[in-house]
Amino acid sequence: MKRHGFTLIELLVVIAVIAVLVAILLPAVQQAREAGRRATCLNNIKQLGLAIHNYHETYKVLPYGSGYRLRYGTAMNAPNMGGAQHSWVELILPYIEQENTYKKLDFKLANVDPANVPHLANKQFSVLRCPSNPFALTNKRRDNADFVDSGTGTPGLYYPAVAGSIEIEPGTLSPDCGCRSTAVTGASNCFCNTDNPMANGDRYRSRDSEWFPINKIPGAFNRGVTRITLEDIIDGTSNVLLLGERNAEECSTGGAFSWNCPVLFTGQKINSPTRTNVPTDTWRNCGASSYHVGGAHFCFADGSVKFLSDSLDHRVYVYLGDKSDQNIVQVPD
Repeated sequence: MKRHGFTLIELLVVIAVIAVLVAILLPAVQQAREAGRRATCLNNIKQLGLAIHNYHETYKVLPYGSGYRLRYGTAMNAPNMGGAQHSWVELILPYIEQENTYKKLDFKLANVDPANVPHLANKQFSVLRCPSNPFALTNKRRDNADFVDSGTGTPGLYYPAVAGSIEIEPGTLSPDCGCRSTAVTGASNCFCNTDNPMANGDRYRSRDSEWFPINKIPGAFNRGVTRITLEDIIDGTSNVLLLGERNAEECSTGGAFSWNCPVLFTGQKINSPTRTNVPTDTWRNCGASSYHVGGAHFCFADGSVKFLSDSLDHRVYVYLGDKSDQNIVQVPD
């Protein structure tokens, strides 16, 4: 019997069926992969939160944000710190299975000192990076420059500590705010991290608020050396943010070992559209951001982790960032 091959029409039908199947299955595969990446991301930030709790258990205080003031000669007393500038990430290294790296560091010297740089630069700590972020393995900012806080190629920090937010004028709030390091007038109605204290003294809007008493520092962390404890979180550990996601490549202080400001500020909305105007500006991109659709992961001070929507009411988000403003808010699980 004579055999016939596929006719052209049959071949086209087969190709069309395959194309339809690919069109149907490919998004499902991509969604499954992203779900896996999101699960890893959630676990990463949870592990960092646990490490901070273990640090607190050991030293009875939260790790300080960074040694910003120490670069200018101000001696401050903090646990396991030799008087030089470092990042909170370095302090928790023993609790994220990086004790060998921790032991090699000389805390009497700055992390940018040639003696410390080789132990921090060109490292890849998977727990510090979001697998959904395509920049996470490059150690590069969006402008293709290396993070330079601890030497060429220091890893990015995709889960910075939360420094909270300050209300410029009580009761007023803009729908969004991209903060700069220069003073912002009250007329902007914006929650910002800016330079001058408010006249009423109840809150401060200062980049250098480590100079103010602990109850005046809005978040659980700050730019400088602090001695904040979990007991200082008056609003309750389940109601206050400890860590959040940020696209490190968008922020010039996005290095994991930055001695200056490895923290995020809740004055800027999650996934703020203003941040793309200046992709590597120090302050305008210090808010939370991620490559996840619709929001970002956050670890609360009680160790729980939630995905917060970028459509979350900004006022609620700001109150979550402040540890003792007595504005108790909750978000759905």
